[in-house]
Amino acid sequence: MRNVLDYFQIIKNFNDMMVNEIRRDMMKRFEEEDNLQALKKLKHSKYILYTKVASFKKKVGSALRKESELFGAESQQREDGYEMRALDLKLENGLFFDVEIFRDFLDGVYRQWEVVEQMSNYCKQTRNSLFVVC
Repeated sequence: MRNVLDYFQIIKNFNDMMVNEIRRDMMKRFEEEDNLQALKKLKHSKYILYTKVASFKKKVGSALRKESELFGAESQQREDGYEMRALDLKLENGLFFDVEIFRDFLDGVYRQWEVVEQMSNYCKQTRNSLFVVC
């Protein structure tokens, strides 16, 4: 049996363990400090903090929900403004900005891991003694 490093699970666990815990801790601190303005900004920000700022540009105007006759649902488009809200949150709270940078680093490491794994598989497939080190 072999362990599989799934990109979705890595990022999901990172978001759950890091981003959400930081957000919860900050919300508790703001509540204790009675800083209602900062607390209001963090409420309902989980999705925004989980998403890379760069990906908001791709999503604006795309379908949030498609029309469905079966369920009687109308189509709904994504709203604009999430990118600015995300940047605002991440610049105000430096820790969220650091998390964004770390998430990009984690993404890069994972992408490199795929390349290393592909190279290793190629070396094994050649069955040539020169590729033993792979």
